[in-house]
Amino acid sequence: MTVRQIHFITRAALNLAVKWEWIPNNPAEKATVPRYVRQDIAPPDPEVVARFIEAAWDRDPDLGVLLWMAVVTGARRGELCGLRWNHVRFDKGYVVVTRSLAQRGKQRKDKDTKTHQSARSPSTRSRGRSSTSTALGAMSVPRFAA
Repeated sequence: MTVRQIHFITRAALNLAVKWEWIPNNPAEKATVPRYVRQDIAPPDPEVVARFIEAAWDRDPDLGVLLWMAVVTGARRGELCGLRWNHVRFDKGYVVVTRSLAQRGKQRKDKDTKTHQSARSPSTRSRGRSSTSTALGAMSVPRFAA
């Protein structure tokens, strides 16, 4: 949690205290909020990602597929966990992402995607571990069972 986030939470809580007349004014209103500093993202090279996915695939094919799907779709973790076989369109070569799986404590909940978009679609036409051209360049694609 950042100082900015703590400030916003504290300010909101103190605003409620003022509204409920517990305190006369909000001291957080006078605080100087740190400026937002945008951090540059430095993604790994495609070759490094391809080697990582290959190593995961060799160790655990399920993990390899999960990582491959994350890379080629850009899907969030909850969206990947929310995928079901009926979301895979083998005949048309794409995957439909319509749901997300959220977990709070021990409770799991199926919900809409964060951006409410319904499709990220990597090609699933290559069904073997053959080399194919993807956003990562040439890398092995996990086998999909039809």
